[in-house]
Amino acid sequence: MFQCPNCTGSLERQATCHGAAWMCPLCNGIAINTTVLRKAIRPEAINEAWKAAWEGASRPGRNCPSCCRPMAEVPITLPGRKVPVDVCRSCQFFWFDPGELESMPLAPKPPRPDDHLPQATREAIAIMEVQRMAEDAREGDDGPDAEWESIPALLGLPVKAEAPGTLTVHMLTWVLVAALVACSLSAFYNPGWARATLGLIPSQWTRLGGLTLFASFFIHDSWMYFVANVWFLLMLGGDVEEFLGSKRAACLLLMGALMADLTLILATPDSSVPHVGAGGGISALVTFYACKFPRTRICLLLQDAWMQLPAWAAFIVWIALQATAALLDDPVHFSPGAHIAPLGGCIAGLLFWLAWHKREPDAT
Repeated sequence: MFQCPNCTGSLERQATCHGAAWMCPLCNGIAINTTVLRKAIRPEAINEAWKAAWEGASRPGRNCPSCCRPMAEVPITLPGRKVPVDVCRSCQFFWFDPGELESMPLAPKPPRPDDHLPQATREAIAIMEVQRMAEDAREGDDGPDAEWESIPALLGLPVKAEAPGTLTVHMLTWVLVAALVACSLSAFYNPGWARATLGLIPSQWTRLGGLTLFASFFIHDSWMYFVANVWFLLMLGGDVEEFLGSKRAACLLLMGALMADLTLILATPDSSVPHVGAGGGISALVTFYACKFPRTRICLLLQDAWMQLPAWAAFIVWIALQATAALLDDPVHFSPGAHIAPLGGCIAGLLFWLAWHKREPDAT
């Protein structure tokens, strides 16, 4: 999810005739990828800005909506004046303040493929296109942009409405996913041994030198629990890592896992039942995401209909489900406190966000 460099709010994806753009609903600034921008603005204007950015003929600008690093402020020459715009050389994003994009010289329109057709044929095609658009509007749903995301939704998992804006490889996220998959799949061959050996036992939390405080994060003994944790890490981890950076994102997950362990130990100090799973770290990730990107649209598939909620509302629903499950803990199917531990992760995510939020204006 992209962040406005002016007011730090979340940008909303807007579909244009040339491609996707991201607009701030508060200040009306807009971020556009270079590929899309070249279809809308004359190439010489874009080339001038790129040349100035790459040759160092610029000064530090505001932070990039995608990677949050300082962009280069470069001028674009217009008749009688120069308009300064911000360019990110890494993400290839241009940032325009209100009114700046409208002042740019428009790219020449490409010839229409139906220009050679008779007028009556072109009118018939236009009418059919309007009818198709009207039909799409009537049948439109609130599902995600990417059709493949219907697959996890069928399993009852939430999905983001907006397709990823960039193809950035988030190293920490993918390394953790690979580690979770490898360790958990290995544990499924002998779940009893893995849980007894590497699981966190509240009454014996110091065993193996405290190693189980960390090792239990990578072990799962439930397929549903395993798939859900991996999916949340894939869905939200990239955005959080892109915003915080890999090191801080790792600290967030570690803090969430340890806080969940502490909550479990305090809630069930005499329990001898091993506890496994990445729920604590994932809970911290979910909480931080909901606080940082509260307006992101989250889709839920209910029977045959899609429902969209902002991230903050989806988070409240998720917290309510966790709290209800904690109150109704079934010791036959779940270890004591199994649903209490993720609430400790939520506290860690909230504390991490509050700490980051206080220093955010100074963060680069």
